[in-house]
Amino acid sequence: MGSYPGFGIDGGADLLETDAIIPFFYGAGMARLPRLQYEDAIYHVVTRGDGRRVLFPSDEAYAKFTEGLVEQVDRCGWQVIAYCWMPHDIQLLLRTPKPNLARGMQHWLSGYANWY
Repeated sequence: MGSYPGFGIDGGADLLETDAIIPFFYGAGMARLPRLQYEDAIYHVVTRGDGRRVLFPSDEAYAKFTEGLVEQVDRCGWQVIAYCWMPHDIQLLLRTPKPNLARGMQHWLSGYANWY
């Protein structure tokens, strides 16, 4: 019957009763779904300054951000594989022995934002 571009739904299923259409309604005032986190997982983390603003205006800022990572590594048991801090964004590759990436990132990044 009908085809719905972008959703991969074909046939005569009622839209309101089809689980596959949930992404269409998601985002209409609803919170983001929780991230899936796993034990002993490797993550590639990327974050950018709002509007591509500079995250690190000085060497002191780079040092403070790195100190925050060191504290989170100790606190959460993370293992850093590689990292790269650039003026407008960061990239980090790490392993999380416990499923605690979201909580650790929130603590680390909000701590830096409050200091900044």
